[in-house]
Amino acid sequence: MARADLTFSTGATPRIVPHSGVAIREDIAFANAKGNEKRAIRKAADNTLRKLAEPLRKVLQRDEAVFCVCHARTPMNLLEQYTFRSAAYFVAGCVLVVTNKRLLQLRIDPKGEWTKSMREVPWTDVRQARTSGWLGGFLTLEYRSGKKERYWGINGNDKGRLKVLAPRLIEESRTEAPGAGEMYAACPECLGALQAHVYDCPQCGLIFKNEGEIYWRALIPSLSYMYTGHPVLAVLDGLGEAYGVFLMLAGAVGVAQGTQGAAVPLVAGAIIFGVDYLICLQHNLRFVGEFLPTDEHRANVGAGVRAAA
Repeated sequence: MARADLTFSTGATPRIVPHSGVAIREDIAFANAKGNEKRAIRKAADNTLRKLAEPLRKVLQRDEAVFCVCHARTPMNLLEQYTFRSAAYFVAGCVLVVTNKRLLQLRIDPKGEWTKSMREVPWTDVRQARTSGWLGGFLTLEYRSGKKERYWGINGNDKGRLKVLAPRLIEESRTEAPGAGEMYAACPECLGALQAHVYDCPQCGLIFKNEGEIYWRALIPSLSYMYTGHPVLAVLDGLGEAYGVFLMLAGAVGVAQGTQGAAVPLVAGAIIFGVDYLICLQHNLRFVGEFLPTDEHRANVGAGVRAAA
């Protein structure tokens, strides 16, 4: 495992200082890839660290320090990029927190506030980390399990720092025993590992929003996006589905009255509604797959863990 005072090629003297109750490497967190501290970088990092102080204070271990925080966008497949379009940049926001022990991914809303969704991977489970891109930076992670993920929307300075930090941290962790083999979701309450498609924490019983709710809510305009906390997309979805329903009703009335050509708006409305429904499913299944916590707990499970948390 890499030490918190690990030195890098920049030659800067390691300086670990407290910030909002979190230990950070000041010589890295407020500097560019060459180790030169910049006022703009410090201001941006200060703002991010303040907003994420709550989860970081909870999750970081005693011998763990934050090396840097990098704004990025979570991985998306081509179909998701196409259907989200310009909204992709806003709905996929996250902060990658580089520490000497692991890489944390904290999901954030457009205002930079934590959504209480988090994932993590120890450096020992990362086989390779590569940066690429010109106008927009990418970070491609290859895990011990063989799975690959690509984060995007990373600015040039953060890309440069990741290029310096990640390979060295991976190398320093080679001798450590592997963990889960790839990045995994963690419970925001007890920090226990979460299992894909299982929407309650096995340790503390915290209940998360689930896929079952999405399938029926997607049939009602706006309801599924409101459930997952995306009001702007809810409005757009409501307009699309409402238009499809209007065409179907108008066509149905016309068919009942024997109006010539009335089947055209009926079919068109059904197609519009169906396509909108499928897009709505795709988007919101992605959102709940990131584990969105509720305020509820499974009965008689993990009371002791919750009290400790």
